[in-house]
Amino acid sequence: MRFAELESRVNAAVAGHLGNVTALIDGASVSGIFRTPPADIYGGLLSENRITLDVASCDVFSVANSSSVMIGSASYKVIGHSELSGMITLNLELI
Repeated sequence: MRFAELESRVNAAVAGHLGNVTALIDGASVSGIFRTPPADIYGGLLSENRITLDVASCDVFSVANSSSVMIGSASYKVIGHSELSGMITLNLELI
């Protein structure tokens, strides 16, 4: 088994086991780790309002800015993304 295949399997397993949501990304169902940090951290010293979804890159073939993401009954659009070691972090905006 090649390293890339092993990495893909491990990342899919991580997203499946640690995932707290099933999301629809442009109509495809994927497991992911959904995070909505508190808006006010440390009494206002640090503000964070980024909504993110981490998914295995093998589960998402093509993600572009403005792709649609549905989590439960909420609709989001992708406003940015980054990939690292076979996982993709999608930065989301509620629409």
